[in-house]
Amino acid sequence: MATRHSARTLNLLHAFYGLGATTGPVIMTSVLVAGFAWQRGYAIVGLAQIALAACFAATRTLWPPPVRTNTSVSRPVPIHRTLCLPGARLGMLTFFLYTGMEATAGAWTFSLLAEGRSLPVALAGTAVSAYWGGLMMGRLAFGLCPPALVGVLAHATGLAAVPLALFSMSLALWAVYELLGRGVETPPVPQTVW
Repeated sequence: MATRHSARTLNLLHAFYGLGATTGPVIMTSVLVAGFAWQRGYAIVGLAQIALAACFAATRTLWPPPVRTNTSVSRPVPIHRTLCLPGARLGMLTFFLYTGMEATAGAWTFSLLAEGRSLPVALAGTAVSAYWGGLMMGRLAFGLCPPALVGVLAHATGLAAVPLALFSMSLALWAVYELLGRGVETPPVPQTVW
């Protein structure tokens, strides 16, 4: 992907991953609220993925073949040389921290809200979908943004994104607690976030 397409295309691809990540909790929440077993939700998502795979297979001949622009053959660079590059280790650490936080929040928010905080299933599922939907919208915005502005926006928003996201999630969870009349004596997020 990275060798044949632009960062814009990659952001759009990730945005559509976000579409699936956003609709998955909607489907599962709808199944659970309707009183069905969770296996039915997995069956629905599985059938949708099979249909999507069939569409990919049916349209495979319409995709352009890979174009190789560099005809010279270069030797692969050893991993130890790559790790010596300035920023390589920091980039890897940032990647693993970000993806770890993103996946953890997406995977555990429903359990925290529904089981740990006794919120209704519909509300907890909506919160998870909103989380993935927010990430999808950000990726979609970067994908549709003019290429000249992407770098500027990435640097401007990158440093503020994590604290802003934590603050926004804390406010959203506090608002949910207030709406349910639970008060704010018990913080809606783990104390380790503070």
